[in-house]
Amino acid sequence: MQWAAAAITLVLLAGLGVSLWHMQRAIVAESVAKKNAADAEAALRECLTIRQQHQPEVWTMFNTRSMLDEALLGQQQSAEAEPLLLSGYEGLKARQDDIPQAVRAQRLIEAVDRLIALYPAMNRPDDVQTWQADKARLSATPPAE
Repeated sequence: MQWAAAAITLVLLAGLGVSLWHMQRAIVAESVAKKNAADAEAALRECLTIRQQHQPEVWTMFNTRSMLDEALLGQQQSAEAEPLLLSGYEGLKARQDDIPQAVRAQRLIEAVDRLIALYPAMNRPDDVQTWQADKARLSATPPAE
């Protein structure tokens, strides 16, 4: 996965944030397909570090933080995943107007889905219900114009 970190760094420093996003998704998708949450975690941690240094207030940094939760959940690290996921969702929500309209609802719903997946592992059914209600609200919201 060191090749991934080097590639992500070069892409980000070249100012190609969209390409970084595609690369990040491809790395995570490959790791998930191979059922290797540890590789996904390593790639996402490296990407998150780079984003925190170079794009600390951009919505994609918070999306990366939220995606890291999936990898942590795959390794049964719920306690570590929760604060990352909550801050990832809150950051996305606060910057939702900056997220391209075509993917805005999808990114927010993905983050909520991760929260919904987190809380059964922590035996917190009330939190599951809270986030399911939030997902229903997000799903019912018409796209912005």
